Amino acid sequence: GGLAGKEVPRPKGGFGGGFGGGFSGGFSGGSMGSRLGFGGDKRNRSRERSRSRDDRRNRDRSRGRRRHRSSSSSSRGRRREGSASSSSSREDRKGAKGSKGKGKGKGKEADGTRATGSYEEIREKARTALHERLASGEYKTRQKELQDELQRVFGVNAKRFRSLFGVTMAQYVNVYFQGGPEAAMKIGIQQPGSSAASLRAGPMNTQHEVTMRERRAKRFEGHLQERTQVAMVNFHDGEAPAFDTGPIVGELSDMCSREEAKEREMTRQLDKLEWKVGSDPRHAEVNLSIACKKYQRSSADKVYRGCDVRNLDACWRTMEYLMSEILDFDMNPKKGYAVQKVPYIEVYSYLRDRTRSVRVDLHLQQPRSTTHRVFAETHECCLRFEMLSVFLLTGGSASSSGGTEKYDQKMGLKAMSQTIEPLMNGYQTAREKQMAKSILAEAGLGG
Repeated sequence: GGLAGKEVPRPKGGFGGGFGGGFSGGFSGGSMGSRLGFGGDKRNRSRERSRSRDDRRNRDRSRGRRRHRSSSSSSRGRRREGSASSSSSREDRKGAKGSKGKGKGKGKEADGTRATGSYEEIREKARTALHERLASGEYKTRQKELQDELQRVFGVNAKRFRSLFGVTMAQYVNVYFQGGPEAAMKIGIQQPGSSAASLRAGPMNTQHEVTMRERRAKRFEGHLQERTQVAMVNFHDGEAPAFDTGPIVGELSDMCSREEAKEREMTRQLDKLEWKVGSDPRHAEVNLSIACKKYQRSSADKVYRGCDVRNLDACWRTMEYLMSEILDFDMNPKKGYAVQKVPYIEVYSYLRDRTRSVRVDLHLQQPRSTTHRVFAETHECCLRFEMLSVFLLTGGSASSSGGTEKYDQKMGLKAMSQTIEPLMNGYQTAREKQMAKSILAEAGLGG
């Protein structure tokens, strides 16, 4: 309790050993203050509180571990129970499926027992039960109930009923009420067990279906009796010419046919250089004396007729008119036209379309027209016209001649190439023809 009233014994070994031993013993057993009685109770209480906290923490941890072990074990137990229940449910389903049957088990009754009797016996039992219900007349429109009863009693569903009788329930009921029990007894006499027998017998048709088929057969009877005569192959046909006539020969002697002019007038495809003087621009009328045939693109289904193609004289007369009357219309307007001021770009557009149409008429009459003078001179005029237009619309006088961004120089160069190629071909063909004539003349066979 303190130093008062007590004698402190002298330590053994001197002051050093006693001092060291006292301090070592005091520190080993507790703090020096606690040995000497300074604040020992407070420190002891704090130490005890810390120990209690550690004990509570350890207890909580052990309790949590026990809880986790118990929850994991219970979950494993539940999983085992779930797997056992699922396996039992699968076994139950398998048993139910096995009891219900599949494929061959369709003829079983609802309680799982197979319908007794052969194929014919099952059919006759179902027929007898069906006739008993139909005889009362109450089941004429209650076919669904009849089908359910047959399936419940005999295990005959709709598909099996059709295989037994070859008809549906509705068809069977219709036959029964239309022809009586005797007509219904004839249904299903042939066993449709095999596919061949089913195809031969076929389903029963109602009176309405039979009538419709008869009408259809009568409607196509005339077509079925017709026979198309096929010509036999004759190996001597190659000796005769394949066609009675040669290539197309133009028969149109005007610059434009009347039919085309009227059609373009109705569809408003007339150019202003073809309008009649004094006509309304909104509903312009055509001037047949100055109208020229318009270019039309060729297509696979387009058929060219000789009456729509201009002959060689008409083609050259059209070229003369275009080059003498229309080419300088922007600088020298003529009388007899509905317009007087037309820029050269519009003149070029009109001339390019109409000269192209002339070349098409000449190409349709090849090879007869290839060696003709009109063919070469027409293509020469077209080539000069394209070259002049390139200069006027892209050269130094483009502003004065009305040249704008509307002119496409690439298209102009393409038109030149399309004109030069047939022109060079015409030169070559005419040269070969002249050479052949000279050879024949030298041989004395003709000139």
